[in-house]
Amino acid sequence: MKKLSKKAAALLMSLCLGATLWPAAGVAAATPDDLSSVASQTEIQPRYSYIRATSITFLASGIFFVDLSASDDVESIQFTVELQKKGLFGYSTVETLSKSCEGSYGSYSDSFDLGSGTYRIKVTYEVFTANDSESVVKYKEA
Repeated sequence: MKKLSKKAAALLMSLCLGATLWPAAGVAAATPDDLSSVASQTEIQPRYSYIRATSITFLASGIFFVDLSASDDVESIQFTVELQKKGLFGYSTVETLSKSCEGSYGSYSDSFDLGSGTYRIKVTYEVFTANDSESVVKYKEA
């Protein structure tokens, strides 16, 4: 009886090992082009209920342009743009500008006075419906 159970255990272990190695064998045989297409298909993208698209342009001169398009349910949009300067312990906010827009599409353009150093902007997009809201934060270096 012990020999039978040892054989059954060995068979079960070999089946389990084969099942775990089988997908890896397919990946090992894949070309780099195959892997890049698989990676782009499995990339995690956040899903938003109302926000459809955002964009940021931030130039070394300090000029920025941000915009957002949202679903028709959105009644207003709030942009908050923070100028952040890189320091010894990371980025810190130097100045903040904001603007509100009515409707489901909005854009905001302005500029910051940049001194020497490394800067980025932190843009908080907020959209508001009659009963809900949604926000997203994005960064862009000059």
